[in-house]
Amino acid sequence: MSRSSDLEAPLDLDGQLAELRSRICNTTLVALSILGTPTLIASLSRMPEFGLTPVMSVQTVALILLLWVTFKRTRLGYAARAITLLSIFYLLAVAGLWSFGHLGGGKLMLLVFIVLTAMFTEKIYAYLAILISALTLALFGWAYVTQSVDMLVQSDTYHRSMRTWLTAILTTVLLGGFIASALAKLMDFQRALLSSLEDEARYNSALIQQAAAFLFVVDNQLAVQDWNANTGSLFVKDRISAEDKSLGAWLVPCIGNEKLSASVQAALQGKYVNNLEVKAENSEGQRLDVIWNITPHVNTNGEVIGVISVGQDVTELKQVQGQALHNARLRTLGGMTTSIAHEINQPLAAIRLLASNILKRCSLALDKKEALDVEFIDSKVQRIQQQIERAAVITDHMRLFGHTSNDVWSTFSLQTVIDGVLSLTGEQFRLQDIQLCYVKPDEDLLIQGNPLELEQAILSILDNAQYAVNSSSSHNKRTVEIALLQTPDSHQIRISDSGPGINEAHLPHIFEPFFTTKETGEGTGLGLSVTYQVISSMDATLTAHNGEQCGAIFTISFSKVTSELTPSSDL
Repeated sequence: MSRSSDLEAPLDLDGQLAELRSRICNTTLVALSILGTPTLIASLSRMPEFGLTPVMSVQTVALILLLWVTFKRTRLGYAARAITLLSIFYLLAVAGLWSFGHLGGGKLMLLVFIVLTAMFTEKIYAYLAILISALTLALFGWAYVTQSVDMLVQSDTYHRSMRTWLTAILTTVLLGGFIASALAKLMDFQRALLSSLEDEARYNSALIQQAAAFLFVVDNQLAVQDWNANTGSLFVKDRISAEDKSLGAWLVPCIGNEKLSASVQAALQGKYVNNLEVKAENSEGQRLDVIWNITPHVNTNGEVIGVISVGQDVTELKQVQGQALHNARLRTLGGMTTSIAHEINQPLAAIRLLASNILKRCSLALDKKEALDVEFIDSKVQRIQQQIERAAVITDHMRLFGHTSNDVWSTFSLQTVIDGVLSLTGEQFRLQDIQLCYVKPDEDLLIQGNPLELEQAILSILDNAQYAVNSSSSHNKRTVEIALLQTPDSHQIRISDSGPGINEAHLPHIFEPFFTTKETGEGTGLGLSVTYQVISSMDATLTAHNGEQCGAIFTISFSKVTSELTPSSDL
């Protein structure tokens, strides 16, 4: 990921293991300082009985050295701390052997010396510690057995037994070797684990970097922690290196990114955000269509500690979908040629009749040398103008409907869209003897979206309704109804027909691409699929079910808009 270029650089395995050993060493120093203090006090309490023995002196020096290293552990290097700790244990082991023989704890101290060497150093040094311990035991065993050195402890038969010292040496070598090998294998396992984590991190990093997706992670303070290269294009360039890492400050300012930030904040409250479609801008000023899936990042206690956001660039898909809609509009216009021609022919016929009447009246007036009837001519001209305006409305709407729509949303009235639909398809229904009913409220129902795309979606549903009515075996009632409805939270368009309805087995699949119940050659199965995508892109919902009597009912639900109406440039 872009911030954490550490993922792209190789992990320092030796450094990781050295850090682990350093922490174990510090923990051991602290623990031994805590445990060693009361032990030394208990040993010194016997001074009135035995006086200040060499062992007490060695213990005192060792503890002072241990406490000094413990307090200075953050300033001393790892090697100095480890060598000091190992030296203290070896010194205590020698003092124990010198004073009390191997039963006095010397052998135990040597085993601890071996174990700590295996923990804090490489395997070869652990084996060297085993050799040193064995030689130390052998040296003291020789001294006790031969009595060649004056020992502090009373040299009894047990201490002068060769078997006793050989057993001690063998035990130390075998047990120390086993422990050292086990710890070495543990370190090798940790190294292999870190290596596998490095490989996995590299693999995941490569996947994330190469994926054609946006990915970023924020903490519970909305500070950006990680992101991939694609997401970097959504950030303001001069903000990425700034100290302020808040997501809102980094994202390129636009309405879509504000919506994204709000959804990320909602995810911090534990909400999962799926398929959030926004229109964003990148740092180059290009407009993008992005679908985001936002997931809370929780720790092992179930607490939300951040948010992971993954976005997919669907700009090209939206462009292809827009072209498909444009082609569908052109096919719709082609299919309605007869009804549109009839709609235009009516005002043309009226204009021809009115013009003929005016010419006749003018001809009669000229023949009789009478004054022209100005009122008559004026009324006819006004009616001609009305018919011209009627034809202009139809042709202008055809021109706009045939254009490729843009992605700009506007606030518009649902009544305006339905009026446009009726101007294109009303006559087509009449010619097929289908009654097209329109139920609308008195007040305007305002929504936000793309009016031309909504118009195409409604025409697609009406086309299916028309097909259903024509395929129905019942000839008693041939109707399609468009109703505009209001609920407390939404505005709705309900389109119902008197056809046979939708097979219950087909209902779950009617919005799937290429699913169609029409005969071969009559449908591609893309109409309702594209319609569903168009409606969803406007943050609306499209549902379908069968009516109680018969026929299918399609319902489009929009969120209410409280802002004032902004006229659309498309309609």
